[in-house]
Amino acid sequence: MRVSESCRQADEYLLVKPGTDAALALAMMHVIIGDDLHDQEFINEHTTGFAELSEHVRDFTPAWAEATTGVDAARIVELACAYAGTERAMIVLGGSSLYKDQNGWQAARAVSCLPALTGKSGKPGCGLGPRHAAFSHGFGTNHIINFEERPPGDYVPNQMPAILEAIEQGRLRAFVLLGANMLSSYADAARMESGLKKMDLIVSHDLFMNDMMRKHADVVLPATSWLEDIGVKGTHTHLYLMEQALPPPGEARAMTALLRDLAERLEIKDFYPWESEHGHIDAVLDHPSTGHATVESLRARGGIGELNISHVAYPDHRYATPSGKVEFYSERAAQHGLPPLPEYRPRPGSDYPLELRNGRMLTHFHAFYDHGRALPSLDKLEDGPSLWISPADASERGLTDGMPVRLHNERGECAALARVTDDVPPGTVWMHDGWPGANSLTSGARCVPDSAVNLFPFSTGQAAYDARVEVSAG
Repeated sequence: MRVSESCRQADEYLLVKPGTDAALALAMMHVIIGDDLHDQEFINEHTTGFAELSEHVRDFTPAWAEATTGVDAARIVELACAYAGTERAMIVLGGSSLYKDQNGWQAARAVSCLPALTGKSGKPGCGLGPRHAAFSHGFGTNHIINFEERPPGDYVPNQMPAILEAIEQGRLRAFVLLGANMLSSYADAARMESGLKKMDLIVSHDLFMNDMMRKHADVVLPATSWLEDIGVKGTHTHLYLMEQALPPPGEARAMTALLRDLAERLEIKDFYPWESEHGHIDAVLDHPSTGHATVESLRARGGIGELNISHVAYPDHRYATPSGKVEFYSERAAQHGLPPLPEYRPRPGSDYPLELRNGRMLTHFHAFYDHGRALPSLDKLEDGPSLWISPADASERGLTDGMPVRLHNERGECAALARVTDDVPPGTVWMHDGWPGANSLTSGARCVPDSAVNLFPFSTGQAAYDARVEVSAG
């Protein structure tokens, strides 16, 4: 939806209207099936629900998708044919922006059908590239929390809207926040700020001050950086031991030490049952994919350990579904209140004409480093929040490049400087995430039901970051 740094490195790129990725994928499936470009042998052996999917995509023509996505129908056909006809074709859903849309789950579901439809799974250079924070196929770690032994209680799903609701209801009354700025990272941040005011206690443990700490923290504790504590970094192929390189300055303490002492004061037994200072790391690494590595075993190997995984995903075609196959039609999705087939859901109407989207760049990630102000090298790169707006939308509103502007909708408002550019299409505006006020504009609605979030041992149920806004001179 914008000309990004990645677009500038690509041979070709397509700009789609925000929230219409599912429509593009459905139209591609229409072409692939209609032109007999699918891999019937793979489908017969390794998938279920093809008949239902074929009927489902019958009406999702490239012409329909053009009106929906803003991508020319001929280019959609070209993309579908090129993808189906390329022996090694991988889809990489980088970052997490796709999943922050109200219907992002549907988009991801639709896109994930394409490799199986064309037989591009279980082969080198094919399938889906790992998304942000995702494990490579076969990689895993041990869970040091035994959820099965938790006593009955009023547990809050790991879902942003559910957490906010629990704060408002008084079910959550105290926080120990480890490197978190909830005003920056949570959607519908004005509602979150109202909830934080009701908390009995907020403790923040962080490297740098941030907006939430200044406004709402009762206790601020200095944290260590990765250079001041021992840790392990996992890539898609190797583990890397990161030895402590510097002593913690002043009263800074590692997160593990803080939690251990807090558990001791609260008389929580067996919170840290290991003898060594890095016992928790050894416990997490105790998994077949790491070769049951430990800190000491990594030290013995010079600090590097190769993962015991296949470099090709799903080489045995055993998929993590109830059937063990790729399920174009998912009964489990239906059981949890989600459509069994991927869908495109049109945007509801709005009095606000512009779609706001936010994202990251190499020099700006959430509100890290206090919006970059804590690091001079980053501080000099940005004067403050800037809003990318097309020349047509700027002209219609009497805005010029560099002018102070005000973004607003029914939830809140945010100040920025206009950046008039052709890098965003008319109807869409974009800015870096994390700036104060930016998430006071975003929706905060659930993307999936709580029960679907709870299907997985570890999940971060995101809220929807959709926002329709108006922009005026500030």
